Amino acid sequence: MTRILKLKVDRVNFDSPAEAAGIDFDWSLNRLEIPVQRPPRELIWIPALLLPGLIFLGQRRRSQLADPVAVS
Repeated sequence: MTRILKLKVDRVNFDSPAEAAGIDFDWSLNRLEIPVQRPPRELIWIPALLLPGLIFLGQRRRSQLADPVAVS
């Protein structure tokens, strides 16, 4: 659900975070971006690289356990 709010800057105090961001008096705010605490997206590479490695090890062990049958 999206709520649209129309906000207007009424007052900007001296040395405030709004002044540091460059916001001035009587501006309209259309969008507010808030940083979200998320793990880095590079972490997906760990399971992505582990999966082919585990498949390789399982297939290698499987091929060593099976007795090759000679076809004549």
